[in-house]
Amino acid sequence: MNINPAGISEAGAARPRARALTEYFTAEHGFDAEKHIAGAVIYRRRDRRRGPQRIVVKHSPNESGDPDVDSEERILRRLWGAEHIIRLMSIADDRDHRTAEWNQPLNRPRLIPRSLLPWKLGVDEFIYPRIAAFRFFVMEYLSRGTAEELIEKCNERGIVEISEPLLWYFFLCLARGCVAMAYPPNEGNNEPRATVRETMPVPGQAPSLLSHADLHLGNVMFGEYNPRNAQPSCHQVTPILKILAWHMMSNRKSVLFGAPDDESNKAAKHRPEDAQRDNIKWVGELMHQLAVVEMDEVIDDDDRSGTEVTVAGEEEEEEAGFETLASAEFCGGGRFSREFRDLVCLCLAREHERRPLAQDVLDACQRNVARTPNWRHLADEVADLFDAADDGRSSRRRGRRRRDDDAGDRNYRGRRQDDDDNANANDRNYRVRRA
Repeated sequence: MNINPAGISEAGAARPRARALTEYFTAEHGFDAEKHIAGAVIYRRRDRRRGPQRIVVKHSPNESGDPDVDSEERILRRLWGAEHIIRLMSIADDRDHRTAEWNQPLNRPRLIPRSLLPWKLGVDEFIYPRIAAFRFFVMEYLSRGTAEELIEKCNERGIVEISEPLLWYFFLCLARGCVAMAYPPNEGNNEPRATVRETMPVPGQAPSLLSHADLHLGNVMFGEYNPRNAQPSCHQVTPILKILAWHMMSNRKSVLFGAPDDESNKAAKHRPEDAQRDNIKWVGELMHQLAVVEMDEVIDDDDRSGTEVTVAGEEEEEEAGFETLASAEFCGGGRFSREFRDLVCLCLAREHERRPLAQDVLDACQRNVARTPNWRHLADEVADLFDAADDGRSSRRRGRRRRDDDAGDRNYRGRRQDDDDNANANDRNYRVRRA
């Protein structure tokens, strides 16, 4: 990766707000700007002896985007602790954060070294008047890139498939992220729990109306292996997949996705189930693209004709056919198991009410991940996908996971970035199955 210490992005010099943030984080907390993206700055810690080395500081380059930053921060606070949601690390210490709602999470000191950053960042308005005037927050850095980058590299290297057990694992991560949106861990809770493994049902909590609204390949990122000895054991072999970019997230009651003249949508738009089906549809598109190893966006293409399919019902009986946005090649191919194909097709059902709820998707993913009791035999494939060395000798290095965070520093702002540096990621040798 060609890191630009001067903070020059593809758009030119860093904007005034980014420069002001860099002055603050360098002087007060010992971080140097490593890369500037519109709306985010990636910092690297000067003291590299312990603790997380990189952080991401989210802000708006100008005043017009300040409400989006404020909204995203509040969403991340509601989702704080969810294992498959990017983690909010620090907020600004200002009068908007003085209520109990913004108290430091009880389990934060155990997860984030105190020497790294405080939960509330004190900003002296006399020393740093420029950044005291706008909102910003700190997120964790996810080291292994976006799903979009993964597909790009597979295409460059001639990889035509990813094994189904890994696809089920990715599916499970995304399903758990949907559960977090349906049941935010800190909804009305001023004392957040320890890291939450997103599962259902959630006793005593009403489902939310939250819909991500911008869940695509560039807004999910791969992080570390075995975060805090996570279970199931697939986390110990494959990097965790998390959802990010919450600036467009909305309550489903105020935003209607899909055809506005669809009567089933009109009748359901105030229900939590409707928000879940919105999110599940996005997940279905993500899994379709990962399965075919192509960036084939289908949700917003009104001209795309659907594919008529049937899925297995109880006792393997065929259910009535329905129209799905999954491609005919995917639906008719024999590469995937019937259950995987059916679930993706259902997630992408054109009819809103045909799509499964988060509970159904979570159950299917957990059941299929459990069918792979030993993930160690997938270590070679995972190493090729995420950790291949630049010199092509990854096969001799698979016993050693690289943790220097050299991949995946894009898309924290919620849309695809055409950054010009990511050289290490571009040179990786993916060797799963080549055309």
